[in-house]
Amino acid sequence: MVRVRSPGVLLAITAYALSLVVASIVAAALHFPSVGLSFSRVGADILAVDSHNAVVDRLKPTAPIAFSGGGRTLLQPAVELVSEFEPSGSAANLRRWYADQDLLSAILGQPDARVEFLGSAGMQRIPLSAQKRGLRDLPPDVWLLLAEACGVGLLGIWMIVLRPHDWAARLFLVSSLGIALASFSGALVDARELAANGAVLRWGFALNLAGSNIGPSALLALFLVQPRPIVGPKLAMGLVTVAAAWGLAVGGGLAPMGAYYAGLLAMTGAFMAILAAQWLLSKSDPAARAVVRWVGLTTLIGSGALALAMVAKQAFGGSSLGGDGLSILPIFLVYGGIAFGVGRYRLFDLDRWAFRVIVGALAAAALLLADAGLILGLKIDARAALGLSILGVGYLYLPIRSWLWRRIAGGPSLGQGDLFQMASDVAFLLSVSERRAGWRSLLQRLFDPLEIALAVDHLGDVEVLADGAALHIPAAADESALLLRYRGRGQLLFDSGQAALARGLVKFMHHAERTRDEYARGAAEERQRISRDLHDDVSGRLLTGLRRADIKSMGEDVRAALADIRTILRGLSGEVLPISQVVANMRHETFERLDAAGIGVDWPVELDPASDPVLEYLHYRNITSAHREVITNILRHSNAKTVRVRYSLQDGSFSLTVEDDGIGMPVAPQKAGGGRGLGNIKRRLAELGGAACLEDAAPGLRVRLTAAVWGP
Repeated sequence: MVRVRSPGVLLAITAYALSLVVASIVAAALHFPSVGLSFSRVGADILAVDSHNAVVDRLKPTAPIAFSGGGRTLLQPAVELVSEFEPSGSAANLRRWYADQDLLSAILGQPDARVEFLGSAGMQRIPLSAQKRGLRDLPPDVWLLLAEACGVGLLGIWMIVLRPHDWAARLFLVSSLGIALASFSGALVDARELAANGAVLRWGFALNLAGSNIGPSALLALFLVQPRPIVGPKLAMGLVTVAAAWGLAVGGGLAPMGAYYAGLLAMTGAFMAILAAQWLLSKSDPAARAVVRWVGLTTLIGSGALALAMVAKQAFGGSSLGGDGLSILPIFLVYGGIAFGVGRYRLFDLDRWAFRVIVGALAAAALLLADAGLILGLKIDARAALGLSILGVGYLYLPIRSWLWRRIAGGPSLGQGDLFQMASDVAFLLSVSERRAGWRSLLQRLFDPLEIALAVDHLGDVEVLADGAALHIPAAADESALLLRYRGRGQLLFDSGQAALARGLVKFMHHAERTRDEYARGAAEERQRISRDLHDDVSGRLLTGLRRADIKSMGEDVRAALADIRTILRGLSGEVLPISQVVANMRHETFERLDAAGIGVDWPVELDPASDPVLEYLHYRNITSAHREVITNILRHSNAKTVRVRYSLQDGSFSLTVEDDGIGMPVAPQKAGGGRGLGNIKRRLAELGGAACLEDAAPGLRVRLTAAVWGP
């Protein structure tokens, strides 16, 4: 047998399986009959709603609704047509409801189906026709229940992956799968609009009740073995098996619904008794007590609210919220809290969170009591009483809570700006030894440990070790990974707050180091670019001028070299130029050079002041050099009498066309890269996402230069 050991593979397989179940339930829900009419409960009334969510009529829960079609008729009270309706009473009543649903589903499928009822708007006679359902037609509760099933199921798998041989983790998995089963089947049952096949409902309802029993019974079994063993794990699993069978029996119509709700209340009472026993048994074990305190608090709040909501219908005649999508909130509270408790993850942190929840609950209770006292005792207006209550609790509770939390948590309170400033101060120190010393000094200042040592085991991230006695700090500031021991000179433990502080500090330190390295790399690249420009352009032009036989050509080379130097100096100063100025400089230089050679220039001013992006050194340097090289080639090779230049800027793309009436040249050489001058032009424009193109413009030559430019 092949055993899958990788946690990631197990979680991936689970996610895939859950997605298949979700797809199957959605597909089945889309096949339920839809006739464009549904019933929903609002307060004490039942609303008949059409496919456009418009209210057709308002009815009493006991109002008879008559369905007919295909020669068959069914009379049902309005309350039984609500999607979240759960039949109560005897087992025979449950079986009758299944049969009615089966008959109603058959009637709705008939072409002559219709419904009649007497509501507040009088007698209603509405023909019903089957319609195809889409994903948007499914109630929100369906999606919430599916999300609940997937979330809790993955949580259970995650726990068993972390602790595969722990009975507490196994029971947590069973409980999670029970809730997933209840949620999946509940989503299927709630997906019906008016009715569904009786067999589907019977199995869906039975699985829903079985899963609803497996979930809490497995939690009971869990606390019988964790944190202190009260009974053996096999006996605890036996309790779960009995609860699952009981849920199936009730859902299958073999036992009354009242017995099921009585069982839920009994399990709630048993849980409180087991929790009290665990509290007594863990008297000498602070870690175990932290688990009991945290898990007991989250479970009592979450499961207690859920159980009371499910029993509300039986006790007060209201609608049950147990099968509703809103159960996702208490369910996630319960199972998320238990997952951390069973995993014994950061017990001191859980204990502090328990303190926060308790203090928060006390504040809420104080607010409600103060509000009620002001209204009933002093007969103050409700809105004024609420305002006074909020002020009173706020001025008393918030300062006390803040003071207590500072006493418990300890340590400095720093924002991201403070951390970034600290990291930057260290990262930009000049030498490696200074950065290492600054980093250790900063850690000493923030956490005041008794010892800072090199970490033997290089973990990947900040991590609290030895139950809070040590904190691992990954490599940063040119220093190796470090281990901080005994926070606060040995008086405090490291917890998640200090881990978060250290994690943020390391994150900002790495960011500051990257910024420093990128700045140094950018400065080096800029120096190399300027060095290349000086070597390739200025030096090349001066050397060429020295070899010239005539003074005129030598002067042309010297002027071009001086123009290159001016451009480079602008780059050294960090000067940015609007493209209008770059074009104006090129135009002025072109007129000077060509006029000195006796060549006429046709270059009208075509600038658009509304579109004038700013160019950095690399952009205006490459554009200017490419254009200058084109003019140089005209002076040296074209024998032209006139040069025509046109400029345009559209959608961030710069275009310059230079055309002469000289002797021209073959266009073919551009395919091989042309000469050195043409190669330089293409290289410079390619750096800007552009190109150079030579075209025959008999009798002369046309050169098109393009480049991408960016605005400010």
